[in-house]
Amino acid sequence: MGRGGLIARPLLWGRRTPARNPTPPKIRHAWGLLHAHTQWPNILPLVWSGSLERGCQPRRRPRHLTVVQNYEVRPNIALVLLENGTIQSEEYSSATHVGTHMDAPAHFARGGLTIDQIPVHRFIAAAAIIDITARAQLDRDAEATVEDLLHWESITGQTLDETVILLKTGWGKKWNNRTDFFGTPENDATKLHFPGLAPDAATWLVENRNIYGIGTEALSIDKGATRTYPVHQTLLGHGIYGLENVANVDKIPIYGAKLYVMPMKIGRASGAPTRIIATYPIILDPPASSNLV
Repeated sequence: MGRGGLIARPLLWGRRTPARNPTPPKIRHAWGLLHAHTQWPNILPLVWSGSLERGCQPRRRPRHLTVVQNYEVRPNIALVLLENGTIQSEEYSSATHVGTHMDAPAHFARGGLTIDQIPVHRFIAAAAIIDITARAQLDRDAEATVEDLLHWESITGQTLDETVILLKTGWGKKWNNRTDFFGTPENDATKLHFPGLAPDAATWLVENRNIYGIGTEALSIDKGATRTYPVHQTLLGHGIYGLENVANVDKIPIYGAKLYVMPMKIGRASGAPTRIIATYPIILDPPASSNLV
């Protein structure tokens, strides 16, 4: 299950409890890719990749959202035969706001930072997982509130400052069902249903905390039923980036993980396909001998 120095065991958090008075537990770091379907079993996919999965690309902007399309990769030159093999090359094309991607502030803020202008230090940060899964199961248009943000700080003893918030909603499990993921079988942006962040929570964040970014398992950090995108306007308008269609948020702990967010560096772009990696500690059982009394 492992690769290199990674742990050859399932990536579980808090499932195994050492015996009383054990030798100090070993702490190792597990790497988790926040992108889709990698070949190494011990790497968590937290990014949906359009080359293997499907990206969400609008064909028309004003009223009709989006028939889901794949990224396109095609050969751009003939393969060249060498002495000991061949050279392979492709031509790649994609919209910037498809699959797992980043919304730069410029996406909603005139004069805002573009992808290539966001300070690099904001791409490495602690993850703050805000869990509204139970609420989202009952209401597809559920929103994470100020109370949810304060609750996270209360139970973890951490601050949201300099974090990247990830909304845990259960929507990642709907990825392969277009109707469930969009909340409608139709290609009509007025009929979308999925959870997001509450507008007053976005306002509270910019007035009271200093976060680097916010991500969601769903299509948008605003709930699907919105028409005005107030969360985008508030957060991106204050230089905070968004991450959308993030995979496997349910596989990392509510705190203790560090994110490495890696958008494709596209000059003057409002968005970009993005790779995200998370690391977090796993507490291993002590050696069997330490259980002997």
